[in-house]
Amino acid sequence: MIRRFLLFLLILNMHQAIAQSIPFERAAFRDNDAGLKEAVQNLNKGSKIMDQSEGAYKLALPFLEKAQVFNPNNALLNLRIGLCILKTSRQFESLNYFLKAKTLDPSIDPKLNYYIGFGYHLNSDWDNAIKSYIDYTQRLSKDDQTEKALVTQRIHECENGKKLSIDTVNVAISNLDKINSIEGDYIPLLSADAKLLFFTSRRPETTGGGIDDYDGDYFEDVYLSTKESSGWSVPKNLGAPINTISHDAAVGLSVDGHSVIIFRGDVNGGDLFLSTNNGFNWTVPVSLGANINSEYHESSACFSPDGRTLYFVSDREGGFGGRDIYKSAYDVDKKMWKEAQNLGPVINTANDEEGVFMHPDGKTLYFSSKGHNTIGGYDIFYADWDGSKWSAPVNLGIPINTPGDEVFFQVSADGRTGYYSSYRTGGHGEKDIYRIDYLERKEPITKMVLLQGKITDSETGLPIAAEIEVIDLDINQTIGKFTNDAKTGEYLISLPAGKNYGTVITSKGYLFESENFDLLDPKGYKEVTKNVEMKPIKPGNGIILHNIFFETGIYALKETSKNELIRIIELMKYYPSLQVEIQGNTDNVGSEAFNLELSQKRAKVVKDYLVERGVEAKRLEANGYGYSKPRASNDTPEGKALNRRIEMVVIAN
Repeated sequence: MIRRFLLFLLILNMHQAIAQSIPFERAAFRDNDAGLKEAVQNLNKGSKIMDQSEGAYKLALPFLEKAQVFNPNNALLNLRIGLCILKTSRQFESLNYFLKAKTLDPSIDPKLNYYIGFGYHLNSDWDNAIKSYIDYTQRLSKDDQTEKALVTQRIHECENGKKLSIDTVNVAISNLDKINSIEGDYIPLLSADAKLLFFTSRRPETTGGGIDDYDGDYFEDVYLSTKESSGWSVPKNLGAPINTISHDAAVGLSVDGHSVIIFRGDVNGGDLFLSTNNGFNWTVPVSLGANINSEYHESSACFSPDGRTLYFVSDREGGFGGRDIYKSAYDVDKKMWKEAQNLGPVINTANDEEGVFMHPDGKTLYFSSKGHNTIGGYDIFYADWDGSKWSAPVNLGIPINTPGDEVFFQVSADGRTGYYSSYRTGGHGEKDIYRIDYLERKEPITKMVLLQGKITDSETGLPIAAEIEVIDLDINQTIGKFTNDAKTGEYLISLPAGKNYGTVITSKGYLFESENFDLLDPKGYKEVTKNVEMKPIKPGNGIILHNIFFETGIYALKETSKNELIRIIELMKYYPSLQVEIQGNTDNVGSEAFNLELSQKRAKVVKDYLVERGVEAKRLEANGYGYSKPRASNDTPEGKALNRRIEMVVIAN
């Protein structure tokens, strides 16, 4: 019995010796004065850096880790290393250091159980995280209300994590290896056709080579990668005028990738600027104006598909939390953004919102939030706009969201592929850009048309610069004006569902081209390629007036024809010597005589409309050709639709 008791005491003493925190003192390291001296120097240097700011924690980490190689069993050192690792992509490893610190000295820090809970939290060990959080709150006094609120929020996040873990999302998440570096890479911004990828990075080749004193990383620059047959190209620094010697981050992109919103942290506490590209070069970024930029911090933004609404994030006064999402409409006449409006309490919370993105469908808003039913840090949510109100935000779920920060989510036009910034195990750097492929989507795929193509000269085949105007034909109102890439002739426009659209393409020296897209009842997502050959204004050249409409079987003009007719009037005024023939054409339904008369009356009513509004009658001819000049077979409904048309042909210029 005595021997067993002595053995028990021996084991207990051994355990206590192992678990004891070993100080950086000569008494503990009598045989290694030189090693102790170096370790203490590293410990003091790392601790001094930590005292500067939390942003400097990762700068302190290398010194503390060197000290730990010498003495791995110091409680305070393990605690400090754990805190520093929280500021790096290795944050999931922090738990090991916190647990070891507790083993060595449970009383080393009054917040130790909170740190342990947070470590479990980051590793999605919900139950152990909750237990540690509760252990921490039991040691708080009645006066620690702020701290209790924080822990209550953390426990709530873990409960959300447990619920969302029951039904995870079926996705494949992959690292963009060609894009990411050992530095921080984030804020992926994609054109709607997913051919252009802008992102922000803090690489050694940053413009000017400067380093931020706050965290020791290089200043931010904007990079661009293009989609090739083999995947994404090697990223290219966009250089001046977008990138400067300070922080420059791309935070928003137009549908076609021709306009990019730049965040500059050294201006007014953080402001938003706009730069555009005509295919040859980027313009000097210009401030988005006083209604967007304030004395506070404006951090990210995005456009609506038509470019006439700006959604942005600001921490200005009067919001619901620290950072809220706002919107502003563009005043076309004054060429400025109007006074901003908060999106309200359905979207914004008492916590922070960030990384806003409006999908090309014009109704689905994606954003990051530390509120709602987040499982920790920033989670990605989406909400739908029905024309009058926002739906309740929906968490994108696990594994897309983690207990860490997921920010700046972008989703392709067809809704099947997403990109975002995240800290995940196995990453390349401080944070990386990841691709998400939906293997099975529960929500409906978006309903819209992605209209794309190339605008060229019909005679030379060369690209030309043009303007594309999009018209809501139901209200006869222009809802957007876009330009193509003058270098390649390419254009890209998103047409959200629920409207009957007309498009008009204009370029100096050419007849305009029009098209009609009825999306009142679309069947789903669709990509339409419409290459346009612009015809020079000269005799013999003509165009089909796709947006002139008549009631079936009669010649009365529909109200939806107004914009097309105005376009003809503007053309005739701009070219005062221009003379044209208005040609009426029909399908073969009905007799030849009936169709000939109907086509003549339709051509004449168009001419009369133009004359009544100031175009000289002598510059216009109106002739009906019935079904004698078909453009397609009359054997199909589609062919008949093509044959029912009004054309305009140049007689003289």
